[in-house]
This record gives sequence, structure tokens and C-alpha cells, in this order.
Amino acid sequence: MTQRELSESPKQVDLVIKKANKPQLSKHQKAFNRLVKKLERLKKEYEDLRATLDEGLNFFAGSIHPKEVQLTNALGECIKAFFSFYKARTGLSATQKRLLKEMIERTLENVLALSNDKPDEDMKAIFEEIYGMSMEQAASEEFEEMKWEMQEMFEDAGLDFDFDDFNFSSNEEEMMAKFKAMQEEAFRGQEEKQKKKDARKKTKKQIEREEKQKKIIVVRQKNKGGINTTPFS
Repeated sequence: MTQRELSESPKQVDLVIKKANKPQLSKHQKAFNRLVKKLERLKKEYEDLRATLDEGLNFFAGSIHPKEVQLTNALGECIKAFFSFYKARTGLSATQKRLLKEMIERTLENVLALSNDKPDEDMKAIFEEIYGMSMEQAASEEFEEMKWEMQEMFEDAGLDFDFDDFNFSSNEEEMMAKFKAMQEEAFRGQEEKQKKKDARKKTKKQIEREEKQKKIIVVRQKNKGGINTTPFS
């Protein structure tokens, strides 16, 4: 065959198999991809937040907390000085003594809120003189008030919690164990009440749904052996 004949022959068919177009994702696949991207974004936000919190904690431990300790010690010395002046009862009017007592009270509250250390005997004596009760008694009354507030809060939420077993003398681990057991018991009671309520009374919508399911079962039984009417899962 001459070169001219070759040039005039029909063009050869390209037999190379081209890559098919990328298939369209289904609605569920698209939703899954969006959730994966959201999860990755939330993970990144969590890591950034954790790094920020760690940095803040390190700054507090290295810079803020030492200053708080110094401030607490200084305020404690001020309280003792104020109290000595308060007990002297010389050169002070009744109004001035009342104002000085209020100053001691506020400073005591700040010291007790800031300090993690147990107060010494001098501070305990000053507290009892100013407030008319010991620190232990004041803490016990505060604990009982907290119990009452928690009791009300859970009752408002429809939970029957009995806090009588919580005592001020109990340590933190004992109270947490009691609270967990009480919480589980209360939730079990709520579940039992809900089950009885659901079994006792059905809504109109539930009754209609059950009737519809019964009809579907009857139709399927009639169509048995014929066309399969069962939907794909």
C-alpha cells in the first residue's frame, strides 16, 4: 500500500478505554462527608481550646497563684491588726466600731474564699468573736442550706432525691458515692413511672399507627406468593 493510500484510508478508531466520569454521590453519602468535615473542624477547635486552657493554667500557676498567696497572707495580718484595734475599745465611737467590725467581716470572707489552707487558731478565734459562732458551725449551716437548695432544685425537675443521708462530717468520696447511688435510683424510678404511663395511656397518633401496621400485615399476607410488596430496607 502506497503512502497516498494510507493517507486516504479511514482514521483508526481509538481503542483506549477512557476513565468513566466520577459517579454522583447519594444524599446519604453527601451528608456523611459533611459530618466528617464537621467532625474534623470540631476536633481542631477542641485542640485549639485545650492548648489555650493549658496556657492559661500555666500562667495562673506561675504568675497569679503566687500573688494570691501573698495577698491572702497580707490580708490575714491585716485582720489580726484590725481585730486587736477593735478589741482595745479606746478612742472609737459606736459607729466607728461597727464599721471596723464590718471591715473585718468582709476581709475574713475574702481570705476564706482565696485561701486553700486551713485557718490557724488565731483566725478561728477572730471568726468566732465576729460572727458569734465557730467556723465549723458556720460551715455546717452553710452545708445544710446547700442541701435544701439542691433538694428544691431536683424537686422542681421532677426528681425525688432524699438528701437526709448527706452529712457535713462525710468526706467528698462518700458524698459522691451516695449521690451517684441516689441518682441511679431516682432515674430508675422515673423510667418505671414513664413505662407505666406509656402502658396506661396511648395517644391517638399511636393508635392510628398501630392500626396502619395491622393493615400492612394483612395486605402482605394476601400478596404472599405474588408480587413482593415489602419495601427495601
